[in-house]
Amino acid sequence: SSSVQKLKILQINILEPNQNYKEVVDLVRKQSPDIVSFEEVGLEWGKQLDASLTEYPYKQICPQEGYFGLAMFSKFPFKAERRVMSKQGIPILLAEVDVNGTRLNYLAVHTLPPVRSAFLADRNEEMSKLAFLTKGMNGPVVLAGDLNCSPWSNAFTRLCSEGNLRDSEQSFGP
Repeated sequence: SSSVQKLKILQINILEPNQNYKEVVDLVRKQSPDIVSFEEVGLEWGKQLDASLTEYPYKQICPQEGYFGLAMFSKFPFKAERRVMSKQGIPILLAEVDVNGTRLNYLAVHTLPPVRSAFLADRNEEMSKLAFLTKGMNGPVVLAGDLNCSPWSNAFTRLCSEGNLRDSEQSFGP
């Protein structure tokens, strides 16, 4: 019989101008996820998270000014790379997490908001690239983040179907 490894994941868009550092850290501690990823990590947020979340021995922090810095903290070892898949230069974090001998592919993503037609086209192109990337991965895949779209948008529907992904809001989450 095969055993299923349960994994608790928390994904937070912290809204970069927000300065409620203690509240965010308290939430992470209260939830105690195995993996937590953050979007909108500015320079100060990167410092605060790094200094505060000491119970996570594995981390990758890629802060940047504006709204597209990323960070990932894990109780399991991982190798991560910052990769740009967007014409606008928006990064993703792509990680291989070793969960007790099982490889988990974890992507922390924050796409552009579709406030201009160029941003919409770029977001949709990035989501197509993400689908292609996830479809080719071996092992389980978690794509967590702020995709700046509704669950019924065509881009999201295509991401799930073409990327072999399931929407965690559709009864797959807690």
